[in-house]
Amino acid sequence: MAHYVTCSICKKRFDRDKYPAVLTSSRRYAHAICAGVLSEEEKKKEEERIELETYIIKLFNLKHMDGKITL
Repeated sequence: MAHYVTCSICKKRFDRDKYPAVLTSSRRYAHAICAGVLSEEEKKKEEERIELETYIIKLFNLKHMDGKITL
């Protein structure tokens, strides 16, 4: 039995029984390849955010990031 779903990332339809799929939310699926690309992008953004916070702390001679400083 075919289970056609739409990839939540690339928006292409595919059969989740024939191709590797990842559950992205309660009823949404994505290609395993698309989900891997998304997680790499999220990791890169998180690393860049941490670097920026470290730079701001050093620049303003702070002990930690304050709620008044928003990125």
